[in-house]
Amino acid sequence: MCERLAGLKHFNVTDFLRQRVLYHIEADSDKDWDVVARRVHSSDPPNNRDRIVPEYWDTQVDIIRQEFEGIASKSRAVVIEGFPNDENQLNTFNQHIGGADLAILLDCEESTLQKRLLSRYTRLGRMEDEDMVSLQRILFFKHCTLPVVRHYDERSILVTIPGDRERDLVLNDVVTVVEYFLSKQENQSNNSAVVTPERSPINSMTSVVAVSS
Repeated sequence: MCERLAGLKHFNVTDFLRQRVLYHIEADSDKDWDVVARRVHSSDPPNNRDRIVPEYWDTQVDIIRQEFEGIASKSRAVVIEGFPNDENQLNTFNQHIGGADLAILLDCEESTLQKRLLSRYTRLGRMEDEDMVSLQRILFFKHCTLPVVRHYDERSILVTIPGDRERDLVLNDVVTVVEYFLSKQENQSNNSAVVTPERSPINSMTSVVAVSS
């Protein structure tokens, strides 16, 4: 999507934190990150929730905010993936980053999601895509992430896109939604910030799009 729309930048919080953890494991530095690394690489069973959707991300909010500021300063809009995943993270997101202007839910059958996670596990070998862990992640989504989805729906900024289709069809719909939203927002605001009770923009020219599936 970011390749098709000028000025968009993608910020995958999960991948960003994973890279930070690996860096600090290799560098053997920074006590806080050492704690995070030990929890990520714990030998506890996969149903240990902090290995699936790490709540300790909130303790690293300054790092997330700093990275976001760098991306937002050079972007028309930032597409955030992997955050917020629960109500605590939502509160942190709203307070420290400013919340989202648009939220997109890629809605698909559980069986489709499992097949895609398995395919990604085969391709990348990531622990969180294993069968047992992916089932826990789906349960986590139902119990913890759906309240975040409802929050965005109540704010009338949620767009649901059917995800049980070919990748290109889903992508076309996402691009259309984001393109329309940005055009409308930029025309209405005439390049001025719109501040809501939740939103105190880091960069008033930058929109935030949250994507969940």
